[in-house]
Amino acid sequence: MKRIFTGLLILFLISCSEDDSFVNNGFVKKVEVKDIYLGNLYSSFSDNYFYNDKNQIVRIESEYDTNSFYEKVYTYNGELIVKEVCFLNSELIESRSFEYDNFENLTKQVYSRPNSLNQEMEVIRTYEYYYDSNSKLIREKYTFKNTEPIIYEYKYIGGNKVSYQKTDYSYVVIEYDSKKNPFSGVPYYNKIYDDYLFPTKNKLSIKKYSVSNDELTSESKFKNTYSGNGFLVKSESNLEDTGHQFIVTYTYN
Repeated sequence: MKRIFTGLLILFLISCSEDDSFVNNGFVKKVEVKDIYLGNLYSSFSDNYFYNDKNQIVRIESEYDTNSFYEKVYTYNGELIVKEVCFLNSELIESRSFEYDNFENLTKQVYSRPNSLNQEMEVIRTYEYYYDSNSKLIREKYTFKNTEPIIYEYKYIGGNKVSYQKTDYSYVVIEYDSKKNPFSGVPYYNKIYDDYLFPTKNKLSIKKYSVSNDELTSESKFKNTYSGNGFLVKSESNLEDTGHQFIVTYTYN
């Protein structure tokens, strides 16, 4: 797979005319992503979103420039997504289960894949989340199979900024805007997707610093474009630490 999933980074865009005030209900219908590396198109894909009568996302169909076809299917318990099942060309490749606390905060994600020997589902990695008394995320624990867990500590530094320490040698500061996001109005979708590729807040910059001396080691900037009624329709970024540029476009219902 050419799709890049690195703990937090990527973005979005839309095919539209000069008059882009057409967004009606704010529910994204299609997301197209171009990954450009060293000035050349590295990969591209598009996601098509399907909703039920409660405006819950029930299925995502993805088409890649490699002629691969992915499908994600969601199961709900009331309003909360409790399972995501992913298929590649109709073959099951991964599932994700979700757990929540009494305040409906996401507390655990468990990724499983079919075992190569008997095709039984095997746990690959887990994420555990911890909150303060105001339901703000303060800690994340990531465990891959039987390895030692990695702990991320989150701190809130005012305005639309959040920082976290990803490793013992670097920390990250992310700044957001206050505009409308394509997924912010979709019930509870933001509980399972708040990463670089599918954020439920619009990022403006990601800065990485050295823990030892607070020196800025890399910075990624996002150029966002909005519709006439305030929805994100295009996001472009240059990732200084990887050399990749992402252009993401959103089409709405």
